Amino acid sequence: MILEPKLIICDEPVSALDVSIQAQVVNLLQQLQREMGLSLIFIAHDLAVVKHISDRVLVMYLGHAVELGTYDEVYHNPLHPYTKALMSAVPIPDPIWSEIRRYNCWRANYLRPLTRLPAACSVHAVR
Repeated sequence: MILEPKLIICDEPVSALDVSIQAQVVNLLQQLQREMGLSLIFIAHDLAVVKHISDRVLVMYLGHAVELGTYDEVYHNPLHPYTKALMSAVPIPDPIWSEIRRYNCWRANYLRPLTRLPAACSVHAVR
């Protein structure tokens, strides 16, 4: 941190790590954030970690930002069908409620089936 950055982009910094190591990494990032006044862009698919570290959440679908808000706003009142699908994938202790939530989310068939997605995402153009 010798260059004293103002922003750190963390792309899946805790994926595939043991939960105790994940906590250590997240705590270190938060400590650096407090001590150095850093901003973090934290890219992750683990919604529990996102909830713990984020002030604001941006949901992306097919390379486009589809929803932005606090974690509570996005989690408790998802507006976009993809956000609803993400939230329905979060495990909850009651299996009956989990099935009802998953059914209600997917039965509307808001999202394009994976078989009908474009050949490449409009944002990804790597060769």
